[in-house]
Amino acid sequence: MTLTAQQCRMARAALDIGVRELAISADVSPNTIARLERGEVLHRRTLAHIRGVLEAEGVFFISDGPAGAWPGPVVGCVKGRSLSGRAKLFTDLWSLPSLEHQPAAAYDALLNIFEDYLNIIQNEGREPDTWERFTLDGAVKYFLRSEVWSVHACLRCGITPPDNQSKEYPISPTQAASVASYDMAYFRKAVIQLRTKGYIERYAGNDAQAEIR
Repeated sequence: MTLTAQQCRMARAALDIGVRELAISADVSPNTIARLERGEVLHRRTLAHIRGVLEAEGVFFISDGPAGAWPGPVVGCVKGRSLSGRAKLFTDLWSLPSLEHQPAAAYDALLNIFEDYLNIIQNEGREPDTWERFTLDGAVKYFLRSEVWSVHACLRCGITPPDNQSKEYPISPTQAASVASYDMAYFRKAVIQLRTKGYIERYAGNDAQAEIR
């Protein structure tokens, strides 16, 4: 699933938002959006990410319909449509229960988002990349401690491509090696164990070294 420069410009026009507003929604730099709209090559995951944000905002890409039905990168905008994939992921992230006042409900919602993101990766026919492994493993550790604010931060980092101008993500070789074995099977197992554990109202500090086994 790609996103062209013209599609991005038309989508922003349909939403009546600027480059900076889209960048804020997508958690990327305004320069990333500008580069996309200049026709520069971005990582495929970055394109999928920005497109998912636009779809969550109500944009739909008519040219993705039956072959020949709509030539060209035509877009429309309708709020309240049934969403799936990345668009649903962002909608769910934007409508979480209160992390402060409803932490147990937020825990469950975040775990659903975590699993949904694993499904997106699997549907793309790949394993998590190094940045995803590093940040999603961080989310697992915070899930184990029921620290929903930190889980939320890690998930947002993991979902958002961290460096759109380089093939190298900002992770040291040591950090990369520490998560090299954390594949899809590991994270699927983590989801099962986290659902069994559930949210703990008062996390006991002496369990800080808890791990997925």
